[in-house]
Amino acid sequence: MPASEPHGPCRALWVGRALRPVVRPEGGDPGDDLTQVGHAAIENNLVGGTETGDDRFGDSRTHRDYTTVEQGAGMNQQPTGERSEVCRTLAESWGYDTREADYVLRTTGELVHLLVNSVAANANLLLNIGPRDDGTIPKAMRERLLDIGAWLKVNGEAIYGTRPWPQPAVGNLRCTVSRLTGATYLTAMSWPGTELVVDAGIPTTSRTQISLLGSDGRPLTWRRQGSHLVITTPAPTPTRATAGEHAYVFRIDNR
Repeated sequence: MPASEPHGPCRALWVGRALRPVVRPEGGDPGDDLTQVGHAAIENNLVGGTETGDDRFGDSRTHRDYTTVEQGAGMNQQPTGERSEVCRTLAESWGYDTREADYVLRTTGELVHLLVNSVAANANLLLNIGPRDDGTIPKAMRERLLDIGAWLKVNGEAIYGTRPWPQPAVGNLRCTVSRLTGATYLTAMSWPGTELVVDAGIPTTSRTQISLLGSDGRPLTWRRQGSHLVITTPAPTPTRATAGEHAYVFRIDNR
């Protein structure tokens, strides 16, 4: 499709492989190359603002609205804080692979931590699954997706509609802020025990209320200890404190 040709509404351009301008042996206008379409769309504001384009057009820097962080560039590669998308698979393959046994899939805990880390670092998570040739999803993959959904049912407000905190990671904590209410969410990647000590500039006032998502909703006791915020948890173990698993979200509301 030539770059100048009208097309329908464009909300996103996502390219799976890096595209470079095509040099045609016979010469002529390379405008029907998808790279040129992507460039034209972004330059004419067809992609930008609420519409987005990834970083796989041309030089990967000039024409983009966000970066992509893919496991192929290093399994431990992390988002940098720039608006980005983390692209990961449940195991290693981007498609259905009969050689991948269930035990090589990432655990639910690993996937929840991947989601939390991504969102705290100003990224969304693209999580790939590999359906069979008949379109069905293998049982172990379904279970992982359902487990993530169960975690989000309890803790989703720390993920959806949030923005990063200026310090997205503070020790074992990941921080996000609600765009709607201004509430701050501290997600502990492991259970802190009887007290959560926060070594960050989290603001509090005399009206501050802190609660643990998935608990009975009662406000938690907290105090300032120098520059630290110290929160008393409902119980020494997570099974006695919350319905949540894998990562534990404390909501701080100063309204």
